Amino acid sequence: MGRGVAGAMLRVWAAEPKGRLLLAAWATTFVGVTVRTIVVRRRARRRLLCQPPPPAAAGAAAASAPSPLRRVLSLAIPSRTSRPVLYGAALSLSIGLRLALSIKMSQEIGSLGAMLSRRQWAALYRRQLTYALYAVPAALFHALMKYASSGMALSMRDHLTRQLHARYEAAGSLPLALAAAEDGVQMGTADLAACCSSLVSLFEGLFKPTFEVLLLSAKLASMMGLKQLLHCYAFFAAAGAWTRLVGPSFETMSVAAQAAEGELLAHRSRLHAYAEEVTMLRGAPLERQLMDEAADSILLRTRRLHFQRFLSEALDGYVLRYLGILAAFTAMLPAVVDASAGRSSASDEPTEYFLTCLHLLVNVGMALKDLVLSHKAAASTRGLATRVVTLLDALEAATPPLPPPPPSAAPPLSAIASPPHAPLLLRVHSLSIATPAGGRVLHSLDLQLGAGQRLLLCGANGSGKSSLFRVLSGVWPAASGEAEWLVPPSDRLVLPQRPYLVPAASARLNLLYPTHPASAPRRAEGELLAALAAVGLAGLPLDVAGACEGLSPGEQQRLCLARLLLRAPAVALLDEPCAAVDPSFEMKFFEECARRQMTLITVSHRREAAVHFTHKLRLDGAGGATLRVIDSNKGDDSSASDDFVHAES
Repeated sequence: MGRGVAGAMLRVWAAEPKGRLLLAAWATTFVGVTVRTIVVRRRARRRLLCQPPPPAAAGAAAASAPSPLRRVLSLAIPSRTSRPVLYGAALSLSIGLRLALSIKMSQEIGSLGAMLSRRQWAALYRRQLTYALYAVPAALFHALMKYASSGMALSMRDHLTRQLHARYEAAGSLPLALAAAEDGVQMGTADLAACCSSLVSLFEGLFKPTFEVLLLSAKLASMMGLKQLLHCYAFFAAAGAWTRLVGPSFETMSVAAQAAEGELLAHRSRLHAYAEEVTMLRGAPLERQLMDEAADSILLRTRRLHFQRFLSEALDGYVLRYLGILAAFTAMLPAVVDASAGRSSASDEPTEYFLTCLHLLVNVGMALKDLVLSHKAAASTRGLATRVVTLLDALEAATPPLPPPPPSAAPPLSAIASPPHAPLLLRVHSLSIATPAGGRVLHSLDLQLGAGQRLLLCGANGSGKSSLFRVLSGVWPAASGEAEWLVPPSDRLVLPQRPYLVPAASARLNLLYPTHPASAPRRAEGELLAALAAVGLAGLPLDVAGACEGLSPGEQQRLCLARLLLRAPAVALLDEPCAAVDPSFEMKFFEECARRQMTLITVSHRREAAVHFTHKLRLDGAGGATLRVIDSNKGDDSSASDDFVHAES
């Protein structure tokens, strides 16, 4: 900054009581904050050393895996010709053009100041007209920057969202995947959108000040000298390195705050999804307590984050903004001093030189401050990217269902005798099932199911019926053994106990679910109406959006059963499919399934329905199972009277 000017300034400050007080406060703050940071980091390092080291394989995998930020970028920007790249190019161009105009407008401000000091009113008014004309493209380029940045964030969000949806589709077991990411709704919506916006802000916060520093530095070097400019930049480099050293980890705090938000969202989503069950169980007080605890966690973590940001921004603003402006002003003074002695080009118009140079220096100082502080934006962006990647990894890690082997892949097993010439649909070999908590509910089950057979799963509450149903439907993995489907997933239909519809959609879409009507094989409208009539929903309109919103639970189950009758899959897995309808309808429905020779695996608690099944598998709750043939003339031949009395929830 010029030893003469800087030394003279410090001597004047040291001669003043307030100057001595300020210099002492600077020294005390610098030493105190630096020492505190060193102590805190040493304590954190000791805690880290006390923890057991991660497994070598896991450590190697983590070292070789790309960072969450890079993974998110690769998914959000799939190619060099994708929309985010085009918007990014438009953003970069608008930034460059706007900065070029800002230099010209800084010169115009300097000229206006010089004319004002000389009281050249006519020239001043003409110069104001020139300034107003330059302001038109400057405003347009500024608006283009905003448009391009929002378009870039939106297109990145679109790519990421579609990648997320593809992983939802490819996940073999959504319950297992979402259990690993309990606040997946928050991660896949608010966190994903915030991550894209933060990525664009980070790009803009890095590119704009970098380009601005390069462009303005070239102009300033010609005005005040390269040596003085380097002195100014040296101050920003040293001050920025120190503020980064003493600054807290905003990435960790941002992740903690976002996790707390996701926890509250998960509580509320569950309450909305199970409002009726909560009301029946009188669980509202407990639900409120859980949500209050989650809200308290959000408040605590967010307050801590805001307070740390307050301290950090106060320190950064003072050191990088205001002291940076002072350093830039001091670096400019030697040229002005030389100009007063006639040794500088600034001697012709010192006022214009001073105003122009000061305006450019302020802009450079602000740009350097933005560059130095960009690490905070990067930390926040990495935190959000980590949340998004957590959900993606959970979906990718979900065990996919086993592919159907060729018919000759497994030896024949004799559990259910298939009708003559009936193809085999399912082979179960030494299947053992464990709950997520680790308890075994089934040991070494051998079973095979042929076309046209209808198997009834029964047993007391907690015997493992629903667990077996989940394994056969691909929701849970088996603890050991295997269940080999000899038909592809497209020929299997699963109806869970809780009917699933898309309420805002039409009855046509819900009938054809999970195939979208646009891609489903064309069905005659008469077939759809006949399926609805068969389950007592003849008055339901086919193509009215939202027509299914007001259906009762029983009507929802009927619509799902119509889906089964319409599709007529090779095999259907049904979990209490008629629990919400009257027994007479259930008997008629299973009678229709038997008439059509449908292949079923059904969990039911109504003993009367057994007459329409060919076999019954009773689970005893201790890991064992008994298979019996049902006499269609007598109904159930079981001697256990409680097989159909207790229903597993």
